Amino acid sequence: MVTLTPFPTAVLAESIQTDGKTPLLIFGFNYIMIALAAYFICRYAYNNFLVEESNREYFYFIKKTYGYSIFYTIIVFFICLVSIPTAIALYIFMFTIFALPKNFATFLYNRRRRKIIMTKKSVTRRKVTATNKSDAASGADTGQRQRE
Repeated sequence: MVTLTPFPTAVLAESIQTDGKTPLLIFGFNYIMIALAAYFICRYAYNNFLVEESNREYFYFIKKTYGYSIFYTIIVFFICLVSIPTAIALYIFMFTIFALPKNFATFLYNRRRRKIIMTKKSVTRRKVTATNKSDAASGADTGQRQRE
């Protein structure tokens, strides 16, 4: 797929001013195929434990990044049918995000770590609150018993 990339790019460059829709669709289809290939290569490596154990969690987010790229390229592909300028702008955005999968995967990885930390803090707060409530309830029961 990557070796075919210059062809749709050249066709797009030559005919964007005359008939932009067809070359843009060819261009988009090529990138859908690249996204699929990248995702399935990463998935194969991840599922067959070809990634070192210390990097598995991080590599999961690289795989997830390529999974997102499939849906994004398909959506932009269909936007080509409606609006060529919008599709071009979205392709530029896509290349900005997905050209550096390591950076996007790092963002996803860090976001997940923050959620885990926040969840642990929330669970700890709930446990402390539940413990305080049960202590207060048992203390109130003891106080009522002492009065009787």
